[in-house]
Amino acid sequence: PAPRDADAVSTILYTSGTTGVPKGAMLTELGIVHSASVYRAGFALTPADRIVAVAPLSHVTGLVAGLHAAIRAGGALIIEREFKAPSFLDMAERERMTVAVMTPAMYNLTSTWKKSWRLQDKRQTPNTGCPHKSVHIFQHLKRFRII
Repeated sequence: PAPRDADAVSTILYTSGTTGVPKGAMLTELGIVHSASVYRAGFALTPADRIVAVAPLSHVTGLVAGLHAAIRAGGALIIEREFKAPSFLDMAERERMTVAVMTPAMYNLTSTWKKSWRLQDKRQTPNTGCPHKSVHIFQHLKRFRII
């Protein structure tokens, strides 16, 4: 194979302009590998993990914390096409999900259902989009018997 330039742009993700004008964010191969390695180490991902990516893979967090971190860890990646809390929770239970990459709004929606799901395998919930409010984190952890 030809030599590769780790600093070359390998992916362009288009932003919505949340913090300014919409633009193409240029990601380098080295940047993606480094970020995926940080997620893998930070969340102690292993080949035994079953990672569910609900955050879109066209979003940097879905792409890096979902797809590339799963590849880096050698774990299974389960991709949900769309988020609907009851079907997501059914799938998470059936697939024995250990890690979910979701937005705070998604976490809040999973906490509103009365049905009880057995998510005893779940151990990590990386977040994308914006910070969680501490009360929402506590409700989520209590709801799914993580604490």
